[in-house]
Amino acid sequence: MFTTTELKETLEKYKEKIEELKSEFNCEFFAVSALTGANINEAFDFLVKQIYEKNKENNSSIIKSSALKLAKSKIDENKQ
Repeated sequence: MFTTTELKETLEKYKEKIEELKSEFNCEFFAVSALTGANINEAFDFLVKQIYEKNKENNSSIIKSSALKLAKSKIDENKQ
């Protein structure tokens, strides 16, 4: 278990590595505390927004794909 001071020192010590990993994996980093609740809401809000945006993109692609298939089938029907 870390004290607040130890945690701040540890985060500062690994700041460069944290930035490297964020860049490498194209992700965010949140220093959170289960004890105090610090940054818990921010981390979950970020995750929910990311999931929502990803689902919105995927659903849009699915709808476009379905619309294209339907249009193609209608064109094929008209050719016959």
